[in-house]
Amino acid sequence: MRIVALIVFMAIYGGLSFLLGWSIKAWLVGLGVFRWEPVYWALYFLVAFSPIIGRLHRFFRPVAVIGNVYFFLFEYGLLLAIPGALIVRFTPLDAGVVGTAVALVLFLLAAAGWFYAHSPVRRRLVLHVAKPGRVRSLRIAMASDFHVGIMSGKRHLQAFVDGVNAIKPDLVLLAGDIVDDDANWFMRRKMGDILGQLNAKHGVYGILGNHEYYGGQIPEVVEELARNGIRVLRDETVLVDDWIHLTGREDVTNRNRKPLQALKREAGLETEPVVTDGSGAESIGTHGPGMAAAPGTEPVRTDAPGTAGSQGAESGGADDPGTGAGRRGTAGLWIVMNHTPDDLATPAETGVDLHVSGHTHRGQLWPNHWITRRIFELDYGYKRKKDMHAVVSSGYGYWGPPFRTGSRSEWWDIELVFLPEHGAEGSAEGRAEAGMKRKAVVAGATGLVGSELVRQLLEDEAYGTVVSLVRRKTGHAHPKLREIITDYRALVAGNGEPTADGLDLAGADVFCALGTTIKKAGTQAAFREVDYDYPLALGRLAKAQGAARFLIVTSLGADPASRIFYSRVKGEVEEALRQLELPALDLFRPSLLLGKRQEFRFGERVAAAIMPWFSALLGKYRPVHAREVAAAMIRAAKSGGTGVRVHESHRIRELAGEEKASG
Repeated sequence: MRIVALIVFMAIYGGLSFLLGWSIKAWLVGLGVFRWEPVYWALYFLVAFSPIIGRLHRFFRPVAVIGNVYFFLFEYGLLLAIPGALIVRFTPLDAGVVGTAVALVLFLLAAAGWFYAHSPVRRRLVLHVAKPGRVRSLRIAMASDFHVGIMSGKRHLQAFVDGVNAIKPDLVLLAGDIVDDDANWFMRRKMGDILGQLNAKHGVYGILGNHEYYGGQIPEVVEELARNGIRVLRDETVLVDDWIHLTGREDVTNRNRKPLQALKREAGLETEPVVTDGSGAESIGTHGPGMAAAPGTEPVRTDAPGTAGSQGAESGGADDPGTGAGRRGTAGLWIVMNHTPDDLATPAETGVDLHVSGHTHRGQLWPNHWITRRIFELDYGYKRKKDMHAVVSSGYGYWGPPFRTGSRSEWWDIELVFLPEHGAEGSAEGRAEAGMKRKAVVAGATGLVGSELVRQLLEDEAYGTVVSLVRRKTGHAHPKLREIITDYRALVAGNGEPTADGLDLAGADVFCALGTTIKKAGTQAAFREVDYDYPLALGRLAKAQGAARFLIVTSLGADPASRIFYSRVKGEVEEALRQLELPALDLFRPSLLLGKRQEFRFGERVAAAIMPWFSALLGKYRPVHAREVAAAMIRAAKSGGTGVRVHESHRIRELAGEEKASG
């Protein structure tokens, strides 16, 4: 069966390679430079099959470098060859001109892809864990898919080490595919020595990925990493700092890997251990055979229970308000590393707090992410599933082509924030007990609702910082107010990456009051840009940076299926934000807004004058004042809760009344 599959693959690959070779030949003929056809085809097919030749024997491994570059040409050459052939067929342009244009596009794609592959970025993510912790927060550096080997550079790897060490993490997690298929290049060039420079308070841990299995040198890889202070976990759990249970799973390539439920039983997590202040608690589990514990950790064992007493920490301790002497005990944290994000349902059901993966590269080359998105529940980024936080990295390195056009080389800076009580992550009471002031970020801060939001937030003692996103400075001054000039078009183009200095949404309540009218925008496209593109880009940034909550003003009647363009766009942005699966999303649908606008709107002025006289008859269509909408949004933000909540106009007035009463 494998032979048949191989024959089919070679036939398809050979046929597509011939099509690309024929297109290149047509271009060269069009330029008048094509010569020696037998030599051309011999060299071409040698290059086309170099990815396979390079893997036949270690002696041919350098040939794989040519093959890796050819993969890039193969994918984009085919994507561009078909429209190029159509242009030649149906326009006066000849193959020489069209082929040259295609070659220029390929060059630009390669230049951009090289930049994104070799200019890694740090992804900052703040997550609230709904349980108390030994410390107030835990800083984790996580990366995957280094694919260190023949194509890797020491400078690229050193940049990762320097970046991680600069944030002084508590833990470093390397989520598989650390080494590419052939580990000899990794060891010969002493790349492990660079990784050995990683410094973390509680140690550096890794797991195996599918490519370590493909290379068939797992013992050598594990030994080399251990020599450099990196503990590789293979279906085992270690107890870190007496309260963090860290599980490293074998990759799905290993058909004999243990189920997660079995690892949970072995680690003694069936009944979650509790670390109490000073009294200690037992921790039971298993530890991989023949493996020594890393410094600062102990293997979780089945033969002898241990006790774990309370310790102070840099940001916590017995008297710290975040842990609280005399409060209930500190529940153990469970972190799972699993290279391939093939199953998020099981760890979510099993009680995992943080689940980290890699493998997907987010497709690496556009548009491959369309495929990974359909294969995996989460192929990239962050998702909250029940009480579990899941993070999938696109990887720090690259496999095959040294280019990235569908993703960017990255590593994640994850901060876990622990709270005094379950469910307190969004409540004013929980934050007050932890000694924290809330942070608010307001988009559309100069509009009718936005200006009311800023005014009320500045007066609210629960908020210590109010960030106003504006197009130009307003001149307003307040000790709590900070204005940031924001280019929303650049935010859209950046696909959720920050475009202004100091724009940090981590842990913030993000209030979105962006909006315009078709008359003011001029066209439906311009209206959609403001009311759909801008809020969605802000929502993506809020998710990427770990905002606590996203609250947005849409409209009564918002419906993606509406025949009314205005209502349809409002409904579409609501649906798009739902798809982001933000930790907490509040949708506010007010009816006619009352208040003093900067610009004159004749229709609203007339309606505002007439409708209050008939408010008792209007029901849900009764007008609502902008100050009520702002008060309701603030009330919803402080009330906590997770998931999606929709606030219709009547509920907005109720929330506003509750906020006024509580204030």
